[in-house]
Amino acid sequence: MLFAQKESPACINIHTGTFYIYPKNTTEKYVDTRDNEFVHETDITTGDTSLWKIKWLNDCTYSLSLVEVSGEKADAVRAIMKKHTLVYKIKSVTNEYYVFDGYLDKTTNLPIQTDTMWTTDKAVAANNELFKYLPDSLQAKAQKISDTSKYALLYVYRPGKLALSLSDFLVYFDNNLMCVMHNNTGFVFKILKEGNFELKSRQYKAENTIPIHVKFGNEYYVKATMDWGVHKHLYNFKMDNQLISTAEGRADFGDLKHK
Repeated sequence: MLFAQKESPACINIHTGTFYIYPKNTTEKYVDTRDNEFVHETDITTGDTSLWKIKWLNDCTYSLSLVEVSGEKADAVRAIMKKHTLVYKIKSVTNEYYVFDGYLDKTTNLPIQTDTMWTTDKAVAANNELFKYLPDSLQAKAQKISDTSKYALLYVYRPGKLALSLSDFLVYFDNNLMCVMHNNTGFVFKILKEGNFELKSRQYKAENTIPIHVKFGNEYYVKATMDWGVHKHLYNFKMDNQLISTAEGRADFGDLKHK
């Protein structure tokens, strides 16, 4: 009797090659061509390109430093990448794709991205757009939401408190980085898909997650806080998210600085 075991491809097998990514919460799609020194990335829709210097920190972790970029977002990308590098940690590998976490500067920071790179192009890429941030200039128009609206509104806010007021934390929607939450601030997002999702706030290893069932035409208010005290991991705080009633949420949100 012969036994055979299929082993998952090792990270070393994806150090070079051509890969495709359809980033979460976007309608964008990119192709990356990777050799031992550089990653050449092209926006398949617009034709915009970027060139990155790649450095493998170990078999499954690599960093990218910007060399050049073109297109509408070029100035914004250059401004960020003058101060930072991107670091990616590969979590799992198959013959069709690999899953990774993305970080700014080092993997001990909180992840800013969890996504999938594919080894072949998808003939029809799904629309991955999940939410859109609404700045102040668009909030008033968005608040005219009705039963026929093809979106929901999510208000995420942090009431002003003196304790821990200088400590910011990250908020994720279905594991997609949504915002950096400052003291006494609020954000408004259009949610573009219906269904069951999770909203998570995180600082260091402390986190709190709540479920949200999204239906178009509705408003949702989440109060996200850091509560003072000695808690798990011996931090002097714990994370807390609460889904608040519309009436209470509207009253709270009106008193905040809106981002």
